[in-house]
Amino acid sequence: MSEIIDAFTNIADGRFCTKLPPELRGKTIDEMRDGEVGYTTPWAMVVDVTGSLYILREYPVYDITGGTVSMKIERHSNYVVVDRDSIKKERFYPTKSKINWSETDKHIPVRLGKIEEG
Repeated sequence: MSEIIDAFTNIADGRFCTKLPPELRGKTIDEMRDGEVGYTTPWAMVVDVTGSLYILREYPVYDITGGTVSMKIERHSNYVVVDRDSIKKERFYPTKSKINWSETDKHIPVRLGKIEEG
């Protein structure tokens, strides 16, 4: 039998689940500071039918690369720079629709570039 070590919450239908402990909560692209550099997965970036690039703001971001976390990004106030060198082996395919600007709460415009070290 498992030992339950965290407090849990009664959810609507009477079942119980553990609340996320603060030390296990990660950071999202949306929570990055202006000028902050991090790494995420390539599929955080989407392409609409017009070829415009966007990044999904709720995707996780990490301080280091590892596994599939390989796309280097730098956050700016109203866009994200994606380091072109970090995605040179990736391929991206347009969706069948244009990004709906009424859903900009989900997407941040992308600019491709080179992110300098340091």
